[in-house]
Amino acid sequence: YWTLVRWNRQRRRLLIEELEARIALMPLLQAESDRRTLRMLRENLEEEAKIMRDVPGWKVGESRFHTDRWVPPTPEELYFLRPPAELDPPGGFSWEF
Repeated sequence: YWTLVRWNRQRRRLLIEELEARIALMPLLQAESDRRTLRMLRENLEEEAKIMRDVPGWKVGESRFHTDRWVPPTPEELYFLRPPAELDPPGGFSWEF
């Protein structure tokens, strides 16, 4: 019985340590995700400017939302202008947002 109690205590300590490690890494992972999103948005704006340069009255990057708040882009907004090779990488792995 005592070994079971000791194992449960040790397991609980390991779970707490794992949780603290996740909490410590979460800002870094979120920052990397935000950088990737902003880089893709910038590339999309450059591509949009090239595509729509001959359309009169077109404002590049104009939001479809009528708000000043940040609205996270949908995956369709991020990947709409991406090359097909980037959407279907070899090996079948793709990033989920």
